[in-house]
Amino acid sequence: MTHAHDSSPPGLRMHSALFFLALSTTGACAPITSAQPETTAATDEGAVVGTTLADSERPEVVALDVEKGGRTFVCTGTVVGAHTVLTARHCLEGAMDDLGCHVTVIVDRKGESALGPSVGRYPAAGCVVMGTGSSFRTDLALLRLETAVAGVVPARLASRTTPRGTYTVYGYGSFGRGLGVSCESPSDGHKRKALYAGSLGFRFGQVTCKGDSGGPHFAGMSNVIAGVTSGGASSLGVAVDMNVDVRDTREWIVEVMRTFGDVADP
Repeated sequence: MTHAHDSSPPGLRMHSALFFLALSTTGACAPITSAQPETTAATDEGAVVGTTLADSERPEVVALDVEKGGRTFVCTGTVVGAHTVLTARHCLEGAMDDLGCHVTVIVDRKGESALGPSVGRYPAAGCVVMGTGSSFRTDLALLRLETAVAGVVPARLASRTTPRGTYTVYGYGSFGRGLGVSCESPSDGHKRKALYAGSLGFRFGQVTCKGDSGGPHFAGMSNVIAGVTSGGASSLGVAVDMNVDVRDTREWIVEVMRTFGDVADP
């Protein structure tokens, strides 16, 4: 089985032509390769981005091994219930068929990276995706795991009253390093984080890269998940980032979790 880069996320396909003809994709699933050095950098958008290692933080942020056409891709997800993982819909495109949802969730409780010898592996029993269109605003999916995740406190879902403006984002990609810098380093199995002050949805100032898709944007330093990474791109000195706002999609997430037998934390 080989590893390869995934295709462009749906939100990016919809918006790229509206901005720059030369826009190149960077938010999607990614292969795992050798480790990269830890660096950080500040952007003009108020973000602190780079490759700050975070393997020992937030075991509820998990890696996804996604099988598509005989190849394995990497995305990021978040445990939001005992049996439930939240991720991006485009991560699962091509991974679902009559035999099921071909995804394995990797839980790193000891902070050794997703390639560590003691990680937990949880096969998906099924998955539900939000909508069928190409809008990044509905780029969400939920995985129902065969067995409950032990030893991990699920993230809480943001509500309309959750404060806006400052976020901590996690992912198994390499993260962008600010305006005009593309994502060239593929995933190496390490969890990373970035901090930024800004907005969810369609924003300027790239933060996320390949492998980060489906990753959470926590409100401040809390365990309240306010957004999910959809995609990112950079070209001609401009970078953009597209994320799904959980505040706008919370009812759908909660309803699907109920069908899984899980209840979202208030």
